[in-house]
Amino acid sequence: MEMSECIHIYDNSLLETEERHRGTEESASNPNGGIDELEERIVDIYDTADNCGVHHCSSNPEQAELQNTADQWPGNIRPVKSRSWVVTVCVLLPCVLLLAGITGLVVHYENVEASLEERLLMCHLALSADRDKLQSHNKTWDEKRKQTLVELNHFCEAGCKSFNSSFYYFSATQKSWEDSRQDCLAKGADLVIINSEEEQKFINSFNKVSWIGLSDRDEEGTWRWVDGTFLNSTKFWQKNEPSGTHGRNVKEDCADAFWYTVLDSWNDDACTTAHYWVCEKLIDL
Repeated sequence: MEMSECIHIYDNSLLETEERHRGTEESASNPNGGIDELEERIVDIYDTADNCGVHHCSSNPEQAELQNTADQWPGNIRPVKSRSWVVTVCVLLPCVLLLAGITGLVVHYENVEASLEERLLMCHLALSADRDKLQSHNKTWDEKRKQTLVELNHFCEAGCKSFNSSFYYFSATQKSWEDSRQDCLAKGADLVIINSEEEQKFINSFNKVSWIGLSDRDEEGTWRWVDGTFLNSTKFWQKNEPSGTHGRNVKEDCADAFWYTVLDSWNDDACTTAHYWVCEKLIDL
């Protein structure tokens, strides 16, 4: 309450005191009792005024009770302020937790991004290495291809025929087996090595007695091709061939396609005999 209300209460108390004082003067029979009563009233009045000055005297008992309860809190602590701290904590705590979560996600995705960048770099380096190898391989292959074409052009200078992955030169003259082979080597090839029935038919189609790249010159009875591999089949030998000798004990150590009109056309003959020959050049592009 305001100070004016307290003054009003104070004035009312003075009026009551004066009335009682007048009543005391009229009562002559008990002068001491009136004085005591007056002193008690004055003390009550001043106590009331003091309370109004300190606590802002209020006519509302509930407000006075709340004021007295608030005065019991120590220091500057008040219930209202305590509730404010609770609200503040309740508001800030989720914000702090949210901020911490966002920070954690940022750190996590930064780590993920760094890992992805590292993997991409490794993939890029691997692709670069593969590209370099491929370029080197292509360069090597291109150089080899050009070299092969040059060799093939030289081999086919006097004419040639192709069959499967090989090119063949059929001679127009006749020579011994050794001289025939030297001619093939000079062309970058060698005497023909027959690997299949189809190739055997192709050689027979030359329709001439021709040297092939088969002999047992190094070891009698052990037939080898010019590349050093052993003959593993007797399929294309003519009946009773190879005979090993002919006439006056002449050794027959070289093979030719003698009976070219039939599939089994091979025959052993003296290596010094002059025959046509067939050169074969393998092509590996």
